[in-house]
Amino acid sequence: MEVYPHRTLRLPGSVVTVGTFGGVHRGHQALIGRVADRARELGVPAVAYTFDPPPLAYFQEAPVLAPLGRKIRQLRTLVPK
Repeated sequence: MEVYPHRTLRLPGSVVTVGTFGGVHRGHQALIGRVADRARELGVPAVAYTFDPPPLAYFQEAPVLAPLGRKIRQLRTLVPK
């Protein structure tokens, strides 16, 4: 898995999932697994697009469940290189 800052990734094709991924739970794991499987079928990269800070934390001052570093570590365990 690679990590790219906002507006730096350029891909001709990909399979993308978008979410806050605060605490990568079983539902997130299943979704990301399906995205990775489909990306492999199509021969394109799988992309998990997330937010830092999450929208609720930014707009409503809700607590951040998973800081970006932890989120990235958790996502990395789900998608093999």
